[in-house]
Amino acid sequence: MAGQFVVNANVCQRRALVFRHFLFGSAYFRAAHSRASAVQPYRFLLFRDKLAKRIRARATRRAGELLKQVEPAQGARSDLGPVPSRSLAAQASGMSERQAKTAQRLANVPEEVFEEMVESNSTITAIAEIGTGVSTGADAEPVEPSRPRHLATISL
Repeated sequence: MAGQFVVNANVCQRRALVFRHFLFGSAYFRAAHSRASAVQPYRFLLFRDKLAKRIRARATRRAGELLKQVEPAQGARSDLGPVPSRSLAAQASGMSERQAKTAQRLANVPEEVFEEMVESNSTITAIAEIGTGVSTGADAEPVEPSRPRHLATISL
């Protein structure tokens, strides 16, 4: 009885070997494996880009929070000497005027909303629009277009 079991085990091993050779040795498997291997670096790059966008958004928000700590110098007398302002702080840190405005707008967005939008891969511009209070989405009220002057009717 024990010898018969050994024969059946050997037969099963041979069948598994043949099946494995059929599956993994086939041209179809090799082609699929090479395609998957070719796609793998791009998947990593996509993940890396998404991670970089999230880090950049959080860093820009933090820069905006730091800029908001500087008191605005609106209406300050410049004849008494240089007055520290947000624009000077932004220039000293190497930021352009546009980058400084975007950073401050990101800092105006509530933390929960900001994190939700960052994790959903929203753009920095879309998040900054929330900080300005301007809505360009579907919930915005439609504006009636004005007629061009050359199409306007003239009444005398």
